[in-house]
Amino acid sequence: MMEIMPLLPVDEESIGAAKRTSVAGIYDILIDGSNGSAAEQKAAAEVQTGMPGVNIAVKENISFTRRCVKYMLQRGVTQFVDIGSGFLTTNSIHALDSAMKVVYVDKDPSVVEKGIELLGTIETATIICADIRQPKDVLENLGLTRLIDFSQPVGILMMYVACFLKDPEIASVMSSITSTICDDSFVAMTHDTLDGHNGTDEKEKAAKALEVYANTSTPLYFRNHKEVEEIFGGLQIVDPGVVFPHEWHTELDPKAPEATKWLYCGLAKKSPSPLPARNPQIYANPMKLLTAFNQAALSGTSVFVILWYFITFLVQSFMEVTNVSLPEPAASDD
Repeated sequence: MMEIMPLLPVDEESIGAAKRTSVAGIYDILIDGSNGSAAEQKAAAEVQTGMPGVNIAVKENISFTRRCVKYMLQRGVTQFVDIGSGFLTTNSIHALDSAMKVVYVDKDPSVVEKGIELLGTIETATIICADIRQPKDVLENLGLTRLIDFSQPVGILMMYVACFLKDPEIASVMSSITSTICDDSFVAMTHDTLDGHNGTDEKEKAAKALEVYANTSTPLYFRNHKEVEEIFGGLQIVDPGVVFPHEWHTELDPKAPEATKWLYCGLAKKSPSPLPARNPQIYANPMKLLTAFNQAALSGTSVFVILWYFITFLVQSFMEVTNVSLPEPAASDD
């Protein structure tokens, strides 16, 4: 049986709050789960009223998660961190490939408790209790680093996570993640948006959904396409870019659900930084300088003007630079 290694205090107050209304409980109701409380069932119904089709959008989220994990597996990534995992199921990502190592992360103690029970004695997957708003509590958690080697490529999953973070929190989280993962690692995310529902009536209804989440510990924020793109920062976004889930590599999941346009998705790669340019060799062209000097002298030009010509052409000559390719080191016989 796996042990929970919480870095957040798991006290009665936090457990009580989770039992009242939590994002994880509302999401579980929307995917037809059985872990939500009566209060969360009521909240989920209100969210569906404000965002018609959101119960399909959460299935789009699950489908995209499967697709991007398969995409990364095809490129040799076999270790994953699923941040904000919510309640686990037998179809969670650790079931996609036996070679995978997966660490699930959630700040809700009830999610972690049930996750430990579901994972049982599986040695290649675990779940930890931590809040990504304190990135070190996640990325340096001993329960995580026991399975995840950040010196090797890793897939970071942030499904329905950034839309519950304020702008400064996103900046802190992404900075910590990108500075921790190595080259050829990936970051995947989904994010709620109003871009596909910008009618006046739709926006008014969606505002009611925002009110529901405002009564949880993590309010919801809609962001537009440009804002979601900017979350990836300097990472290289994989084609076809930040799109609606039904537009992203559906060949990897034939069961991808219909489009609702409540959700943007994207996958980005950390690519090696370009090597700094080698220092150019700067040289003066002596023949050009001599020609300019002689022309000025033969024309009877004053010494002052001759010196001016000389200095001008000297500067111009030094500005003509040539990149010198350094020889590659000889291959070792060892």
